[in-house]
Amino acid sequence: MESELDFEAVLSYINTDVQAHRGHSLNQVEADILRYTWQELSYEEMATKMGYAPNTLRGVYGYNVWKLLGAVWSISGKFGKAKFKQVVEQRHRSWVQNQSRLSTVPNLTVSKQSDNSLETPLLARLVNTLSSGCKLLDLLQK
Repeated sequence: MESELDFEAVLSYINTDVQAHRGHSLNQVEADILRYTWQELSYEEMATKMGYAPNTLRGVYGYNVWKLLGAVWSISGKFGKAKFKQVVEQRHRSWVQNQSRLSTVPNLTVSKQSDNSLETPLLARLVNTLSSGCKLLDLLQK
């Protein structure tokens, strides 16, 4: 099955989710496993390209990358190499739809007081967050 998605866009999307989940992006081995999985290579073919024993690549690194993505995306049940493309394409399609909905939200305009300061520290933080490129903000009332 040939995908219309570019792997670099996929990797960027995945890294965003991984970064939010664990505080840092994928390492090189994890990214390579995902890249070669995207290219539909077997673990044996990956191992040859990466210089690992196939069993180590599958049993240690592969196991950990699928476990990580399952946790990042809250996937219950078995998740791994076989379902990777399908899950990524579905999640990416949903993400793109959400982005297009968000782009229809009107811009926020905040008036500054005469002394050029914002009314409250909370409002100032909100404006800074939205100005930084934040696409989604979840507000909870306490």
